[in-house]
Amino acid sequence: FDALAAPSGGARPEGSVREQLVGLVRDADNRLVPFRVWLVGLLARMPEEEVTRDLLDLYTQRSIPGQLRQGIATALLARRNGAQFLTAALSEHYDYLEGRQAPPLQVLAPALVNMGARDAVPGLLAHLLDHETPLAVLPDVVTAISTLGEAGAVPQFQRWVQFYKADSTFRGETHVAALNAAVDAIFRHGDQGARTWLRQLSEDPSANSLVRSHVTELFQREAQDTASRATAQSADQQRAALETELTRLREAQAAVPQELPEATLDEVWNAHLDELRACAQGAVTRNPSLNQIRVVLTLRSEVPRGLLNGVPPAQSGGTGPSDPRHPTTPAEALTWVASQVEGLAAQRSRVRQTTYAPNDPALRTCMDAVLQPLEFPAYRGTRQEFRRILDTRAARATTEAETFSGLGVDPQGRELPWWLVSAPTLEVVNPPRAGTAPAAVTDAGVAPAAARDAGPARAPDAGLTGTAGRPWWEEQ
Repeated sequence: FDALAAPSGGARPEGSVREQLVGLVRDADNRLVPFRVWLVGLLARMPEEEVTRDLLDLYTQRSIPGQLRQGIATALLARRNGAQFLTAALSEHYDYLEGRQAPPLQVLAPALVNMGARDAVPGLLAHLLDHETPLAVLPDVVTAISTLGEAGAVPQFQRWVQFYKADSTFRGETHVAALNAAVDAIFRHGDQGARTWLRQLSEDPSANSLVRSHVTELFQREAQDTASRATAQSADQQRAALETELTRLREAQAAVPQELPEATLDEVWNAHLDELRACAQGAVTRNPSLNQIRVVLTLRSEVPRGLLNGVPPAQSGGTGPSDPRHPTTPAEALTWVASQVEGLAAQRSRVRQTTYAPNDPALRTCMDAVLQPLEFPAYRGTRQEFRRILDTRAARATTEAETFSGLGVDPQGRELPWWLVSAPTLEVVNPPRAGTAPAAVTDAGVAPAAARDAGPARAPDAGLTGTAGRPWWEEQ
């Protein structure tokens, strides 16, 4: 505004800057309309509340050109203070005898809404009920009352609609807009009783047919919106559930190792240790000199590659004319993920081949009955070998490459020293004597271990005497 300052040495213009701007806008020279519109913009940016009053006064001037009037209306709508001047203007009503014009409600109503002037609701209601209020501005008045008054204005709207529901003045698409705006306000802000009143209005044969149709459309649109929101909410829930299930699937896939860990195999192996011990003890019974049983397990895991895919298919269907291909829905993706998780959980690696040393048929039959049915967690590889050694002695040898399980225990379950488990029998047989039967042999036709380990039988020494039935070492 410094440009409006008086030049040095000249006379200072009368009035404040605001008053000077108002005076310039009032200039009757219509050749300066664009300039006057620009001045209105400068005036509207001033913070004084009186500017709102000045703009309203300018708008109501009959001599104001249309272009300038439109600029003033735009400036009024941009104002956010001075609402008291607009509210006071609502007290004026059209009076033919006194020559009063109605206030410019088409500008006042939206300007008051922009300012949030709830104090203006009574004045607006007075104009709604005034039969002199122009039909064209009634929608603006109804909208302002609905916005500023909200639920408190619903009873007034009901009375007004009830009064004019059959009035021929509101017939036609253009003229019925005010009634429909009031119906919208009742529908939006009214309680259940107001909703019931609207349903009754839609069935009232005396009411405006366009109003009745509008009420029906409101309820139909609400039902559709409710269904759409429910569908959208369900879709959002399905998408959230899908993300959760996809995370669970990927965690399950990541948990499948490339190879089966030794510790995992041991968990299953140790659970059947008693059965394996029984097989080993049977082998020792058949071969008392047996110290170790070597076992080689060959496992095979056949996880389908598709189960390691963590991305749902982009399309589903396509099974026939009744089921064409279509983008995969969240529900279908959830079903796919569930099948992936279920399929992955069902995967197992199994024993495909066993090798034993010694290659005892009875040992193989017994061990296969224990090991062949075993199942292990799945792994990404295909074939994997594990080696185990069953030590038939109580001593547990440990190396980096092989694992041992001791089998020598006494009846109380305590491990026995190796020399009691693997030592030869303490039973001995006297050496053969002249004229006696040969030494006893086992059922297999082999002399007992003590007799074999003692070396060749010694003939009685001529210098020694012995007593029949006594061991030869006692005779010496």
